[in-house]
Amino acid sequence: MSTPTEMRKGNVILHNGKPYAVTSIDHRTPGRRPSFVQAGLKNMIDGTTLEYKFMNSESVTFMQTDTKPMEFSYVDDMGFHMMEPEGLDEVIIPLRMVEDLKDYMVEGTNYNVLFIEGKAARVELPASVEMEVIESPEAVRGDTSSSPQKTIILQTGLAVQAPLFIKKGEKVRVSTEDGSYQGRA
Repeated sequence: MSTPTEMRKGNVILHNGKPYAVTSIDHRTPGRRPSFVQAGLKNMIDGTTLEYKFMNSESVTFMQTDTKPMEFSYVDDMGFHMMEPEGLDEVIIPLRMVEDLKDYMVEGTNYNVLFIEGKAARVELPASVEMEVIESPEAVRGDTSSSPQKTIILQTGLAVQAPLFIKKGEKVRVSTEDGSYQGRA
């Protein structure tokens, strides 16, 4: 058991019987009243977020976490299948846990997987991923405004705005933060 003042962004705590990642933290001392810690929390099971005020007299339970690099093999009805690069251990992460990340998960690519108390909980995306363009409309002659863009479709089904010169079959880099085109790979 620890105090709320020991929490840091990125820690995983047990709150109301569920694992939550600390997404933001703010120590506050409001005049003559007792100080508290305002924390943003993200549920590691269903992805919901909440703000919670921890009084300094409360105790916080930190959960043991570990991150391992794993290769994304494929997805099916059971979930996302991840393999350890060195061994043959396979981990299946349920669809509901990575539903918001599926557009950035490319088969055969390594991702860091967050384990909480020995169970796979979440996939941590890199800042950008490389994907192949599977659909790219031809540029129309005369389409040269100040910064001409077109919508391309990538191998995961993600639609991205890209420059007119990008063609089908090319590899491009896409930001996992906002889904924007970052350049050719």
